[in-house]
Amino acid sequence: MRTFQDACGTSLLLGGAADPAIACPVRSGTDGTCLGLTSGGTLAVANDFTVVSGGEGITGIQVYWNDASFPSSTPVTVHLWSDPNGDGTPADAVSLASISALSSSGWTTYAFGTPVYVGPGGSGFFAGFVASHPRGQYPVAIDSGPGVDATWIATTADFTGAALLSSYGYPENAMIWALG
Repeated sequence: MRTFQDACGTSLLLGGAADPAIACPVRSGTDGTCLGLTSGGTLAVANDFTVVSGGEGITGIQVYWNDASFPSSTPVTVHLWSDPNGDGTPADAVSLASISALSSSGWTTYAFGTPVYVGPGGSGFFAGFVASHPRGQYPVAIDSGPGVDATWIATTADFTGAALLSSYGYPENAMIWALG
């Protein structure tokens, strides 16, 4: 078992020996909590969405950045991923579109040039980002709930070993929206 420590000094136990040190929160203001890797590194985070009939085209992704926890102008890649087997997990996610961009402050919209087809009504997809960060930065802003158990987090860009954010004791949602 491995542990990590939050900004308040509370140690938390991770689920298994294979789990890397996942998230170290820092309390912020409006967004609730921000998370990042204890030692820094690459982090992928995505929210799971269900396509609504008539809303099969996604025009962009909004991400909330807390620049006190993750500096503005940090390189990130914002992604829209499909869920090929429809199981609601990003283990087999395929990138449909991505935008290499910079973080900002507050809600930031990353627009696609044309709407991206994410599947028929009722199918699932993921919207999120991949970021690399040093120790002491926390790119993932999460709200103050209630959570819907739809935020996935991984220490690899391809979601290998991804787990629900709630499995780490955070029942909130990453502040990421898909726009249609």
